Amino acid sequence: MITKTTLKTIDRAIKDLWINELYTDYRKGYFINKDSLRCSFYHHLQTALSPLFNEKQLYLYPNFYVVELNLVADLAIVHMDMTLNTKQMNDKMTYIATIIELNYRNETAMHNDSILLSDTIKLKQYAQAKKPGCQYYCACIHEAENDYLDWLTLRSQQPDRWLEGAMSELNAGYMGDHLFFEVNSGNHFNYRHKRTSCETTIDG
Repeated sequence: MITKTTLKTIDRAIKDLWINELYTDYRKGYFINKDSLRCSFYHHLQTALSPLFNEKQLYLYPNFYVVELNLVADLAIVHMDMTLNTKQMNDKMTYIATIIELNYRNETAMHNDSILLSDTIKLKQYAQAKKPGCQYYCACIHEAENDYLDWLTLRSQQPDRWLEGAMSELNAGYMGDHLFFEVNSGNHFNYRHKRTSCETTIDG
């Protein structure tokens, strides 16, 4: 099973990449939709964590099928036992360490629950499956004016609090005249909140 130290290393890389490399890629026009966002995320995450992946037999996959939930994750980090004598590569997977769901929107009604409803349902199913040690990330770019960016975090102020402990948001959107990329974490790893804009970076 994956260790807490390894999870924290992965977590730090994901959060740092979001407010640094991915923010920079967006401003340079390297991605304009969900598919190109996934390519950029995959590239930077694989580059940053390649030594750790090699050491811990971890693999990063796009469009990863979670068999028991019949769901496809946009990105997943999984452990593979390559010594297993199986004909199908899928059968070498022993556990899922990280799931990342991506969303790229340009609607103007950020407050409307229907915008992220499908991803919210998927994320809640992941969280309720309670896979030991697995961390979940919801990355959303919303190209419109927003009153707030931490959409899921605010939504989670309900009795079940299903985000707490294993879920983090990676948010991006316009507030005023500026585009912000920010992290809003519920997993207690590394920093809980961090925001970057074209002017400054704010820790919390």
